[in-house]
Amino acid sequence: MKIACFDNNDKRSEFDSFTLPNLYLKPETSLLLKNRPFYIPDGVEDLKAEIFFGVKINRIGKHIAEKFANKYFSELLFGVNLINNSLFNRIKGNGLPWDLAKNFDYSCALSSISNIIEMYNNNESIDLKINNVKVLDYSLYNFKLDFSSLICEASKNFALKIGDIIMSSSIFTKESLKIGDKIELIINSHSILKVDIK
Repeated sequence: MKIACFDNNDKRSEFDSFTLPNLYLKPETSLLLKNRPFYIPDGVEDLKAEIFFGVKINRIGKHIAEKFANKYFSELLFGVNLINNSLFNRIKGNGLPWDLAKNFDYSCALSSISNIIEMYNNNESIDLKINNVKVLDYSLYNFKLDFSSLICEASKNFALKIGDIIMSSSIFTKESLKIGDKIELIINSHSILKVDIK
């Protein structure tokens, strides 16, 4: 299974609004499932979070035309990406790949599956709370490129297979996470993900 992630796909990004989203791959070991706690790795001094939306690929394809890309998914995933922000700032300043700061084990907390048609129709957003205080939101409205465009871009580089995940991330939280914090994703007043930081 591949986890293909697109950064800089949020209209609120600090980067130029015309800059294409940055594609990188996360390892399968980055997934954190079933509301399990996250243990801050040694050496991580500044831990940030970002919301992501994802789609699960349901058929095999390569060089997928954008007009057909919506046939390659039917489920929407939600979650939180955790970022080693101090490392991110260093490598960004030196023009190095961003994935070094985002690909550590269990850095991708994955939540439930939803009906994507309902999400598109209602343009619903997800709220991220830290210790019960809202710090960030993200919706399909914030996307620079929609999932059909992202699937088209990803499939130019590698074949997509059943079960692969395509993710789009929000901007970072301003708040840093520390041991004892509790993060939660909320949609329609319903909690869909809870992670304790340890």
